[in-house]
Amino acid sequence: MTGRDQVAMRPPTSDLTGFPRKVVDAGRRWWRNHGPLGPWFFGSGPHGRFDLDSPGGTLYLASSAECATRERIGFDQVRAGFVTVSEVADRYLSEVTLPTAVDAAHTTSADGLRWGVVALELAGTDDYTLTRAWAGAFAAAGFGGLWTLLRFSGPHGRGLVVFGDEGPRSWPVPATSTPLREFVETTMGLRVVDPPHSSGLTVLA
Repeated sequence: MTGRDQVAMRPPTSDLTGFPRKVVDAGRRWWRNHGPLGPWFFGSGPHGRFDLDSPGGTLYLASSAECATRERIGFDQVRAGFVTVSEVADRYLSEVTLPTAVDAAHTTSADGLRWGVVALELAGTDDYTLTRAWAGAFAAAGFGGLWTLLRFSGPHGRGLVVFGDEGPRSWPVPATSTPLREFVETTMGLRVVDPPHSSGLTVLA
């Protein structure tokens, strides 16, 4: 039996045949928070929640610009009213058009419980070994990605995780991308600050 303060999900052990699917059509608009490698770069593990092992790759998309940003900077900094410069340096926000349909595992479906998937935990747990195991299992079962909740975006935000080979794609890119620092300052109203350098700190005995 699992206590309510423990993660109920376990590593995937069952056949995922029949797991709920959601086909996300090509042409749908999404938002992507990304670095200098561009909006269509598929990364590989172990640092991302659903990163596949090389040579597989994963791309993360969000349903709004603010959702994409919150997934980068997290909850604590939004609540505090500021972000550190390292969180936004060399980061950009792009509105992109999905160039191909994605046959995604519908992880927000209540029917997913039959296979042991708890949507809130899949999107929220800090156990990336667990979430990456599920991503690998879905990819091995033939899913092209995941339709998922977003950890820091409330009940209405959605994420689309796309599986593929690691590395860049030559898909169409937006004419302009917004520096993430500009977005958090002007749209979200957060301050961007430099953390104090150790040489400027006073040690109290």
